[in-house]
Amino acid sequence: MLTAKNNKNYENLYVCDTSSLVEASIWYKRIPGFWNFLSELIDNEKLFIPKMVLIEINKKDDLIKNWLENNNKTTKEIDESQQKIFNKIKDENPNFIDLNRQDPNADPWVIALAYNLSKTPRLDIAPKVIVLTEESLNEPPQNNDPNWRPKIPYVCKKYKLQWKSIKYLAKQY
Repeated sequence: MLTAKNNKNYENLYVCDTSSLVEASIWYKRIPGFWNFLSELIDNEKLFIPKMVLIEINKKDDLIKNWLENNNKTTKEIDESQQKIFNKIKDENPNFIDLNRQDPNADPWVIALAYNLSKTPRLDIAPKVIVLTEESLNEPPQNNDPNWRPKIPYVCKKYKLQWKSIKYLAKQY
């Protein structure tokens, strides 16, 4: 069995969006070893989940909620540097954040955490940080539609962050 430590992508860091956790929950009973692999990534501080994702999950999926409670080492509280990056994202991408939304919106926090991790040297090297999301890249329309809302991959691209589906990790497993 492939483990996180002998995985060729073990040096990467991953920040997970709610959509990828929900997608992975579909496989929970069919591929339980994959969740052990994710737990190992968490234990080795390679997989991170922003606090706002945890809040979103608490309203959506009991299975993932229970798994996250058992792997709470991965949840990253919001700190001052993430808050600054969040503000930058909000200012530079006003349509990305729906300020009228009643429930939490973890998307900007996923990017803020990934960006922060990408700028934080670990062992004197800048880590390769990959955002895990099930959203696909949506480019702005040519007609400058004021209602267009960018998705996570579009904002990742803007801040030079990589993004992949949770299936990318499943293929490594």
